[in-house]
Amino acid sequence: MSNPTPPPGWYPDPQNPQSSRWWDGRSWGPSAAAAGAPAQGIPTHPAVVLGTGVFVLAIASLVFFWIPVLGLLLAAGALAWSIVSLTRNLRTWKVVSATVLSSVSLVLGVALMASLVGGNDDPAPAVESGSTTDEGTPGAASDPEPSDPEPSEMVPTDPEDEAAGGASDAPRSSTSESDEQQKSESKGSEDTATYGKQPRSEREFVAIVTDGFGTFDEADTDLQQSEAIRKRNEKICSEVGSTADGWTGVVADVGANGEGKAWVEIEVAPHVTVHTWNNALSDAFDDTLIAPGSSMFDNLVALQEGDTVTFSGEFVRDDDACVQTTNVTQYFSGIDPQFLMRFSAVDAR
Repeated sequence: MSNPTPPPGWYPDPQNPQSSRWWDGRSWGPSAAAAGAPAQGIPTHPAVVLGTGVFVLAIASLVFFWIPVLGLLLAAGALAWSIVSLTRNLRTWKVVSATVLSSVSLVLGVALMASLVGGNDDPAPAVESGSTTDEGTPGAASDPEPSDPEPSEMVPTDPEDEAAGGASDAPRSSTSESDEQQKSESKGSEDTATYGKQPRSEREFVAIVTDGFGTFDEADTDLQQSEAIRKRNEKICSEVGSTADGWTGVVADVGANGEGKAWVEIEVAPHVTVHTWNNALSDAFDDTLIAPGSSMFDNLVALQEGDTVTFSGEFVRDDDACVQTTNVTQYFSGIDPQFLMRFSAVDAR
């Protein structure tokens, strides 16, 4: 039986035992060290230092994989470094371990990015009739505004009618106000028919968010858009709070993740939704997914898209506010916010 190949390190030079020569695991290095160099032990060759570096980088990539961009960069860098080290015959345990750790980190990072992009951000919302104005902000119903009467209709041509002209202005003004009131009542009736009769706190929440659409649309820079979102969330916390009690909405989507836990997304107004995460990785610290065996889970099983529901729950806090949105980009957080909620009850109406 042949002796095992010694690991890389400094060993006595076969040609000059008074000096030391580097052994890379397969062959001797080209140069010898002075007599004071270590004969054997912890290698000090630069290649071993590189092996330690790639091992540390791989650990960092595994620790920070949940930060989408940073985690992917660290994992990709560590994996590339470890592969280069392996091709140069530096097959130490640190390099091999770094290869495994960086590969795991890269897979986890890609999976996290896929879940964020694919599961929690819809494409640009289509402009619904009556939901937005020409500038993209929420507006009134799409019924065409009554055109202004022609001058011939406003100014009496018969001198005998001039006396009655002043008196006729009041009925016209009253008729215009009545039309506006009817439109407002009609709009409210449509919302009630779509989302159910919403309690006061929910109506205030919807008003704050939809008013924020206009502020966000008027912002010219990214910083102004960010400030519009911050002020919107701050206003929600101060005027509505972080809980929903007996709110109503329409099921936008419902399903289960790979573990069989339920997830749900509920629309409370056009382009305004509250939802859970739809995967266990994103939900690791928020606990929004609904486990089987609960009455709420059983209720969700019986629901489908378009059903009207009553729900209660608590918004998941962000670092700076009592609510947070899960949109990947700031733009969608401003025009199509998806608020993360930990539901306590969801019932069909």
